[in-house]
Amino acid sequence: MKCYRVQQATSIIMCRVNRPAVLVTIALAMSHVSQARADDKQDQARKELSLGEDDDRAGKFEAAIGHYMQANDVLPHPINLYNIAVDYERLGNLRQAGEWYERYLAAAPDSPDHDRVARTVADLKSHASPLSVRTIPDGAQVTIDGQAAGTTPLATKLPGGAHHVTVDLDGQHAETAIALEYGDPADVAFALGGQAGTLAVNGGPAGAYVAVDNITIGTVPAKTQLSAGTHTVRVTAAGYTPFERSVTVAATAETDVDAELVRVAPAVTHVPDSPSTVAFLAGAAGGGELRGGSYVAMGMIGTRIRRLDLVFRVGRATSSLAYDFAVRWQFLDNSITPFVAVGTSYENSGYGYLALAGVRWDVVQQDDMLVSLVLDGGLRYAPVSAMDNTTATSRVVDPIELGAEVTFK
Repeated sequence: MKCYRVQQATSIIMCRVNRPAVLVTIALAMSHVSQARADDKQDQARKELSLGEDDDRAGKFEAAIGHYMQANDVLPHPINLYNIAVDYERLGNLRQAGEWYERYLAAAPDSPDHDRVARTVADLKSHASPLSVRTIPDGAQVTIDGQAAGTTPLATKLPGGAHHVTVDLDGQHAETAIALEYGDPADVAFALGGQAGTLAVNGGPAGAYVAVDNITIGTVPAKTQLSAGTHTVRVTAAGYTPFERSVTVAATAETDVDAELVRVAPAVTHVPDSPSTVAFLAGAAGGGELRGGSYVAMGMIGTRIRRLDLVFRVGRATSSLAYDFAVRWQFLDNSITPFVAVGTSYENSGYGYLALAGVRWDVVQQDDMLVSLVLDGGLRYAPVSAMDNTTATSRVVDPIELGAEVTFK
């Protein structure tokens, strides 16, 4: 950038801007902003993906689907589509699963599992579907794919694919082609005579099963023909309170039913009280001093607060009666854990110090009790009386001790 001073009544500085340099600077700034936004999206998408995986492990497939959809909205990726499809399949919603698998195949045509996923979609489509065949009036002979199937009203199951249904009653004949997919229920109705009306069932959730007179006719929303008169309508969906009502269908008219199902409140299970964080322990240990050759035998009582033990020990150490008070910290919550301990010691009419390290192994674990083996060793600084009745301080290498403890929760 070049600047020039123009002499006027007041001094004015005029600058000539190097336009290419400015444009490069702006472009760099914009690229940094774009990169920051891209990083934010990646972080948010990873977070949603992680939450979905956590819900999958907990068996909360509906919640997991929500997180995968959020991740895909933020940053589209084929793995989100695949995870959504898998969870819909786990929930038994085969049509939704198939549709999301197909979206995955379209988004990742070169994926190594393309053929396997395509076979999965074909398998889902071929699942057997409930089929109801009804006539007005009842009693017609039903033929499906050229094979006699029974009389109306007829409830049967057919594999997915194309099928041909014919009915015959007192010289009346009717037929239709149907296509079944994903195990979805289907219904065909023929008016061969008598008074007929139309029943329309709306409401929610979408996909809830609709049965009329104990024959499944489809899913919400559903519409079918029925003989005029009273019929029982039942709508069901997993996780919802069933809806059931007697409905009078009028001839040559449409009768509407609104079936809004209510989600079942989750069962309240008793959550046991969390175990107390405070426990009491007692034990004993024995061993030998590495310096001085004397044996050691100590009894112990104490209390445990989470991983912290407050311990009082009494017994023989350094050839005399000793009293110890120690604070012991266990590193892990596992059945085998290392620990360290520090404290004070009183023996030979004087105070000293101790520092220990070791390992505890819980060999018996019950709800209200632990039985543990403890191996430790360390250093003890203790006063020792001299021959002239003066007090000399000497360091004694503490013994290797092996003990047993019982912890009462």
